[in-house]
Amino acid sequence: MAATGVAVHLYWNGTAKTEKYDVVYEGDAMKVMPIKLNYGTTYAGLLDKIYATTGIKRNDFELNIICRYPISSREYKPIPIKNDEAVELMLEVPCRSSRVYCVEIYLEKEATLQEKRELMTFLGVKKV
Repeated sequence: MAATGVAVHLYWNGTAKTEKYDVVYEGDAMKVMPIKLNYGTTYAGLLDKIYATTGIKRNDFELNIICRYPISSREYKPIPIKNDEAVELMLEVPCRSSRVYCVEIYLEKEATLQEKRELMTFLGVKKV
């Protein structure tokens, strides 16, 4: 039976950190959940799956999605996932590498523009 998708380990509530030859994810409240993404998943479909899995509210945070992407058998780089093409490349990782059986993606939350404005108002900071 041919594979219809890719196993993905989804990490959130932490921060991605680039080391010399790797990317690690750290955080005191870090969570991880395995999910399956079907081949052909779009960026919008990935976002839907992420929000449904994590419980993060769309309107509260913008997400930076980072893939731990293998460059060689011993080296990984952080690759931002921002469009359909990046999702497609990410889903090809297990096909391209005999040593990678699942993909790791790391989420970093960023306050929305509205939240930033509200915080500035609360703090009494005026726009420059």
